[in-house]
Amino acid sequence: RLKGKSVKLAVCTDMLARVQFQKIRILGISKYFDAIVTSEEARAEKPSAVPVQILLDKLEMRTKDVAFIGDGYERDVLGAKYSGLTPIWFRGDREKAENILVVNSWKDETLFEMFEK
Repeated sequence: RLKGKSVKLAVCTDMLARVQFQKIRILGISKYFDAIVTSEEARAEKPSAVPVQILLDKLEMRTKDVAFIGDGYERDVLGAKYSGLTPIWFRGDREKAENILVVNSWKDETLFEMFEK
């Protein structure tokens, strides 16, 4: 649904590239992503800004134009926030944090509404 709106989608993940690419291949979801960055490629793990910068370079985008969805508060949410991205926390079972959108499901309409503005 987002791809039809010219929204770029990417993966920024920790762990070995081989393992992560295998997961993506098995799930059959690689066609949905415009870029993938692993901590192995970046030589730094989230919440470092290094993987985020590599991702921005691959996507040819600026921080102000990017939302980062993650399930880990420290690594994903705070890492995105400190890197200047808009953080979205995929953990509906936790309390809302200030200035951070919390969603319960990948089908949450709030995600789509963000990109329709």
